[in-house]
Amino acid sequence: IAGRNGIPIVIVRQPFPGGKKFKTDLEQRIMELSNKDYEKVITPLYKHIGKVLEEMAESGEIYYIDAADCFSDETATTFNDQWHFSDPGQEILAERIHAGLVPILSTTPVPVSIVTI
Repeated sequence: IAGRNGIPIVIVRQPFPGGKKFKTDLEQRIMELSNKDYEKVITPLYKHIGKVLEEMAESGEIYYIDAADCFSDETATTFNDQWHFSDPGQEILAERIHAGLVPILSTTPVPVSIVTI
């Protein structure tokens, strides 16, 4: 709908537990309960999503902000479950999105449609 109405689309690939280098006990348990073969199954699929989004951005279909790794070096617990973050995690993600939006919004007319996946 946004594209049909000339509204630029920004897609943000959000962080996920498999992309975090230092997982706390809670985050490791979240992964175990989510999928027994998380690193083998989920992580490659999420990387594939990133590749497809990069291709869409290169073709001009969308703007793309890749925030999947913004928790990678964080040692504190940032995940409350598979896709929801603690307040400090929300702040880290917001900073990444802001950094990605500044160049987009400086050259793109408002409004834009922002989607996180």
